[in-house]
Amino acid sequence: MDLFDVLESQRKIDATNWLQQISVNSAPNMQEEDFRKFIGDLRKEAGLGVVTKSKFDEAGFEALKMQLKMGI
Repeated sequence: MDLFDVLESQRKIDATNWLQQISVNSAPNMQEEDFRKFIGDLRKEAGLGVVTKSKFDEAGFEALKMQLKMGI
């Protein structure tokens, strides 16, 4: 287990918790534009809204096709 992976996971959890608390507590006291920027930054930090692109596994797909042809 890598220490940096653990720290990154904890940072995402903390950012998510901040999002929940900020939504309730700070929204009425901030300007709308500042609030949107702040929430956007927290969402990035938490890893929310980050699009990850899946890679196509051609070998796995071919293995699945073979299994289907064999009736497994």
